Amino acid sequence: MRILGTAYAHRGLEVSTKEVHSRADFLFFLELARRNAYYMVHFVGHGNKTSKDTSIRFSNGESLILSGSDVSVFKDLNVPILIFSCCSVGKDQETIDQLMRRSGAKAVFAYAVTLYDYQAFIIDSMIYHLLFGDVPKAEENMFLDEIGNRVKNAIEELLLYRRGRGGGKKVLAYSIADF
Repeated sequence: MRILGTAYAHRGLEVSTKEVHSRADFLFFLELARRNAYYMVHFVGHGNKTSKDTSIRFSNGESLILSGSDVSVFKDLNVPILIFSCCSVGKDQETIDQLMRRSGAKAVFAYAVTLYDYQAFIIDSMIYHLLFGDVPKAEENMFLDEIGNRVKNAIEELLLYRRGRGGGKKVLAYSIADF
């Protein structure tokens, strides 16, 4: 994500990156986000959705259960935007809504399917462009729900929308709060 942040530095986007390998690293990063009033927290990693829960996994083997009591780590995060570039985290809309309520975020974006890294990077790039890129003057005040719709449409156009095996699958889940 450092690459995306650097690409939009001319728009005043300051990027602070932290390698997160454990639950303790993640909790430390969330505390930094609280103290520094970040505009966005973007987590890139591994996600998993089972019949019981939705989680993110760290490289040391630990997990954080997003659909259970672990969601409390996001309490009062107060960043406007949370992005989870993790497979399957967005499969359960209730988990996304709970993350939004608990964190105070205005928008949460998360993938609802398993993606290759390059696919996630393309979609993340679109989200960044719509949030921070040079958009026409008429679109400067575009609301987050419009960004979500445009990314969804772009995904379909790029044929990243999964088809077959019983129809199309939702690739990106998002919840937007009213401003």
